[in-house]
Amino acid sequence: MFIEITWKNSKGETLKSLVEHTKVQAFVSGFVERDVKPELTMPEDVVLNQIAEPLYTPESELTPLQN
Repeated sequence: MFIEITWKNSKGETLKSLVEHTKVQAFVSGFVERDVKPELTMPEDVVLNQIAEPLYTPESELTPLQN
């Protein structure tokens, strides 16, 4: 999966790059060291999956309440 990173260079031009999700932290750390503020954009389906997955528990995995 790739994450889009957008930032402005020293000339004020907006630049974009697609970065593999496993390498995003290194990119962000590099920007922070240079006092550059990047914007990260994740694909919509990833955001929805991360929100919806924890809410869904298959019925077969539910344990009955014991009184």
